[in-house]
Amino acid sequence: GVINVMIFFSFAHDFSKEGEKYEPSNISLVNVLAVFQMVFSLFGIGLWCFFRFVLEVELSKMRWMNANKAQQKSLEHAHKGSGKEIEIPRLAEIKLRVFDAFLNQSEMRTYFVTLFAYVWGYYHESYALYSIALLVVINFSRDMLYTLKAITLHYDQLLATLCLSILVVWIYSNISFWYFQPYLNPIEAPNEGQYIPCLTLNDCFFHVINFGFRSGGGIAEYMRAEVYTNEHMSKYYAKFSLDISFFMIVNIMLLNLIFGIILDTFSELREISELKTHQSENVCYICNLERTDIVKSGEEFETHRLKTHNMWSYVYYLCRLKLLNEKDMDSDQIYVFNKQESGDIKFLPKEVSRFTNQGEEEAPKEELKAIHILKEKATKMHEDLNQKFMGVIENLKKKNGKTEP
Repeated sequence: GVINVMIFFSFAHDFSKEGEKYEPSNISLVNVLAVFQMVFSLFGIGLWCFFRFVLEVELSKMRWMNANKAQQKSLEHAHKGSGKEIEIPRLAEIKLRVFDAFLNQSEMRTYFVTLFAYVWGYYHESYALYSIALLVVINFSRDMLYTLKAITLHYDQLLATLCLSILVVWIYSNISFWYFQPYLNPIEAPNEGQYIPCLTLNDCFFHVINFGFRSGGGIAEYMRAEVYTNEHMSKYYAKFSLDISFFMIVNIMLLNLIFGIILDTFSELREISELKTHQSENVCYICNLERTDIVKSGEEFETHRLKTHNMWSYVYYLCRLKLLNEKDMDSDQIYVFNKQESGDIKFLPKEVSRFTNQGEEEAPKEELKAIHILKEKATKMHEDLNQKFMGVIENLKKKNGKTEP
C-alpha cells in the first residue's frame, strides 16, 4: 500500500511533451521498498512452511478421511485381519499436500501474489504491476471475501452460462458476417489505410462480443443506421429481427442470468452467515438447545455454556481419551471412544440437560406411544398381582380360622 501511494504521488506529472520520459526522484526508494517486500514474502513463506505446513497437512488428511468415510469402511473391511494400514491414494495425497495444505491457504496466496507483483514489476521496470499487490487486501476483509466467494462458489454454473452466451454470439456473428457485414462498419466511406472492422469471420466474432456485450441495446447500437426503400423492406425486417432477438436473448436473458447466479449466491452466503451467527450466539454447542428454552428452565444461557455444557471440557475429555490406552479405560470411556472413532455423536446430550426436560417434551410420538402402552401393561400387571396377593391372604386367613380350637 505504501509503495502504491508513493507511485501515485511520484507520477503525478503532466506528460505534455511527446517522448518525454519522467523519472521521479524518489523512484529509487520505491525500488528499495519493493526489494524489501520480496525478501519479506520469501521469509514469510519459509516460516510458514517450517511451523504450519505439517499441521495443515494433518488437518487436510483428517478432512479427507471424514469426507470419504464410506470408502474407508470398505477398505477397512477388505483389509480386516491383514494388519495392513489404510493409505490415502497417491494422487489424493499430492493434492492434499500441494493444493489444500499449501496453495489454498490465505497466507500463501498473500505471499505469492505479493512476490509475483514485485518481482515481475522490478525486473521489467513496470510499476503498474506493483498495483497487483493491493489484491492481498481481500484476505483481510470478510466482506471482500464474501463478495469474491459469491463469484467463485458456483463457478461451474457461471462458466456454463458464459459458454452458452459465447455460442449464441458466434451464431449471431455468422449471421452478421454473411448478411449484414456493411452495417458493422460505423464509417460509411473509410479513408485509405483506415482499419475496416468485420472483414473476416474471426474479426467479426470479436467485434460482436466486444460491442454486443458492452452496449446496452445490443449490437444494434454499434451498427450503422441505414435508410431503406420500399424495395428493400425485407432487409429492414431481417435486421430488425436480428437486433431485437440479440437484445432479448443476449443482453436481457443471458447477461441477467449471470448476474442472477452471482446475486443468488451472495444471498445464500449471507443467509448461511446469519444462521452461523445466530447459532453461535443463541444455541448451545453441546446439547443444541435454544437460548429461550434454557432461560425458561431457570438457568442463564451464559452459565449453561460456561459450566453446565462447557465446550472445552468435552474437547479436553475427547483429547484425553485419545491419549489413554484402551486397557486403562472404564466402560463409559470405551463407549465414548468407540463412538468418537466411528463418527457417531450420540454420546453427547442432545436437546437435554439437567435443568430442563426438553428432551422428554420433544421425544418422538412413537416413543411416547410405546412408553404409554408399557405403562398401561405395567399398571394392569400390578393390579392382577395385587388381586392374587389379596386372594392368597384370604385363603391363609380361612385356613388359620379352621385350625384354631
